[in-house]
Amino acid sequence: MVVLRHKLGRVSTPDPRVRWSTTASVTLVALAIAVLLAACSNKLVDRVASNAPSAHARDATQTATQPAVVRKVFASVLIVEADEKRAGSIERVVVSPEALLVDRGEVVRLSARAFDEDGLPATGADLMYAMTDVRAGSVRADGVFTAGRMPGTYPAAITVTMVLNTGGDIHHASAGIPVTVVGEEEIARLSRIELIPEKPTVLEGQLYRLRAFGYDENGLVIPGTSFEWSVNDPALGVVNRIGYLTVHGGPGTFPGGVSVTATWNGSEVAKAFDVTVFDAKVSEDLYKVQVLPQRFFIDDGEEMQLRAYALNGLGELAAGTTLRWSMANTEAGTVTGSGLFLAGDSSGIFTEAVRVEAIIPGEKGAIRAVDYASVVVRGEKEARRLSMVIPRPSSVTVARGGRAILFSRPVDSAGRTTDGVAVAWETVGDGPGTVDQNGSFKASAGPGVYLSSVKVTATQDLGEERITRTATVDVYITGSLTEASVEPALSTVSQGGTVHFTALGRDENGLTLPGLVVRWEVTDPSLGTIDAVGNFTAGKTIGFHRNAIVATVIQPLTN
Repeated sequence: MVVLRHKLGRVSTPDPRVRWSTTASVTLVALAIAVLLAACSNKLVDRVASNAPSAHARDATQTATQPAVVRKVFASVLIVEADEKRAGSIERVVVSPEALLVDRGEVVRLSARAFDEDGLPATGADLMYAMTDVRAGSVRADGVFTAGRMPGTYPAAITVTMVLNTGGDIHHASAGIPVTVVGEEEIARLSRIELIPEKPTVLEGQLYRLRAFGYDENGLVIPGTSFEWSVNDPALGVVNRIGYLTVHGGPGTFPGGVSVTATWNGSEVAKAFDVTVFDAKVSEDLYKVQVLPQRFFIDDGEEMQLRAYALNGLGELAAGTTLRWSMANTEAGTVTGSGLFLAGDSSGIFTEAVRVEAIIPGEKGAIRAVDYASVVVRGEKEARRLSMVIPRPSSVTVARGGRAILFSRPVDSAGRTTDGVAVAWETVGDGPGTVDQNGSFKASAGPGVYLSSVKVTATQDLGEERITRTATVDVYITGSLTEASVEPALSTVSQGGTVHFTALGRDENGLTLPGLVVRWEVTDPSLGTIDAVGNFTAGKTIGFHRNAIVATVIQPLTN
């Protein structure tokens, strides 16, 4: 307004040589006001532009003093006719989490999605979870995993399988999830062999499948054990390398007729067993069920997933078998309907404590077979000795000025929580920030990667002995949005079909940035629509459309 008054003052001073009309004066005043408003408007536009996404890819970087950093990135789509799209297939299974790092007994919910060869979700697929290595824990049909009690690393311990029945064909794909149970790893040793069934009964001229399992000293199955079979009495018959026995001998018992040698991790265990040959036809009485393991050791309060197999007279798995689990000795513990055994508080040897009944459908009705498992429950003999301290989480990602809460868990060599332990937190060297004794961390350093920058120290006094264990936490302090990308960069979708895009942003150190705002749009509305979370639904315009999907990735900045 000062400038305006100054200009108006100069304009309104009459020149003796010029005669100014009232109309001319008003016009000039209006012009001056318009110029001033335009200047203010330009400043306002400049300020708004600093908040708006750039119209050019990768050219809209804002400075740290501005309210946001913006990147535009693109993805292409190939839209095909609906009948050209290959339907009813599964190319891959994506599991979450991809790997598990858990404490003993920790419970984690798993999830999985199936995709076809073009990256589209495969709908209508059946999902199945299974344990490949029961030492890692157990998993329910709904994907709830419970970690086992034995520390160690178990590659591909969980198998996730998707099966799609299209009516004309069956498609399937599987993925494995490795599991690491935290604690001092105890290397399993091959201890014994168990056969299924324990005493095979075969027929003259029969081809019979022999099965064996290798166990450690605690009665846990060791996956990956290899077996070599041999016939000790040639009169019995011959056996191939995978355990199929061809019976040549007549009726009778062949003591030690067949031997099997188990090999695992450089150690071998051999066992010979008797085989009985009958001349009668296979009868219902030859159906058997066997618990695995038959005998096992467990600590009080721990869990063990038991298995049971029902076989017919040919050594084949009996189809349609229903298993019923129960406790023959409730003092040993409890067992669920799925065979998950929980040891009780009483230590001791409990012979045939767990009972399983197999109900097998037959031509003349249900056939029943029963077996038992024995268990040794070990009691607590001494105070748990501090072996290591586990920080949770093992790494934190925060912005400068951000906070994170850290926890710690002191455990013994078996991964069990120890008592009477004092815990102290501190930063290492200059440090990326500060941490108090409750584990509350605040980042104050600039963006970067600070490995092992926060330390936790656990101290335990056992009599006159003081035990000290330490562990560190990595800190990642995020910076400004530097690079963005869209996944997938190219996707094939049929007319009317939907595909999901994801936008990611990274800072100058390659760290993935949380809390980004993503605005989605389609360059040509005739190609389809995309919602706020990146789900693109194709229209009817077939063909290859380069950079049709636009993601404006925005990092809000705080003072």
